[in-house]
Amino acid sequence: MTLTLADVHRIAHLARIEIDAAARDEVHTKLEAIFAMINELQAVDTTGIVPMSHAQERDAAVARATSSPKPTSAQLYPEVSRRPSRTVCTLCRG
Repeated sequence: MTLTLADVHRIAHLARIEIDAAARDEVHTKLEAIFAMINELQAVDTTGIVPMSHAQERDAAVARATSSPKPTSAQLYPEVSRRPSRTVCTLCRG
C-alpha cells in the first residue's frame, strides 16, 4: 500500500491530531514502515495453523499461576503483622 502525504493529513485529521509540514514527512516515513511490516506479515502462509485465543497456551499459564500457594498478607507485609491488634492513643494513656 502506497501512502501519500494527503493520506497522512487525513489520518491526522481523523485522529484529531495536528501535524505540521515538517512532522508530516517523518510521520509519513514511519507509517510507510508500519504498512510495509503489515504487508510482510500478511504474506506469511498460515495454512493449517490453528488460531489461538491467547499468545500463550491457556492451560500452561493457569498451571503456572496455580502451582504454588499465594503468600498471605502476613508474609507480604511482616511489619504490619507485628503491630498490636488494638491501637492505643498515647495521649489517652494514664
